[in-house]
Amino acid sequence: MNEEPKEVGGIDDLFEQMKRDEIADAAEQSDTIKPTAYAKLRGIWPQRVYQAIRTHKIWGGTCDCGSTVISLSEADMVFGFKKDTEDAS
Repeated sequence: MNEEPKEVGGIDDLFEQMKRDEIADAAEQSDTIKPTAYAKLRGIWPQRVYQAIRTHKIWGGTCDCGSTVISLSEADMVFGFKKDTEDAS
C-alpha cells in the first residue's frame, strides 16, 4: 500500500522534449544539420562534433544561410549512433 508517487515531468521537461522532437523532425527531412543541434539531439558535447569536423572525420559544409552544417548519417556513423529502422524482415 505504500506506493511511491509517479514521477511527473514539469512544463520545462515538456518544452525540452518538444525541442528535441522538432530537431529530430527537421533532421529526418534533410540529411544536413547544424553541429550544435546534432549535439543536443544525441546528448553529446558540441565540442566533440566540432573536433570531428576539424580532424576531417565528418564533412563540415556551409549552407545557403552561411551556417556550418554536417551530414547526419555520417555523424551517426562516426559517433556510433545507429539509425532506428523499422524493417519488415
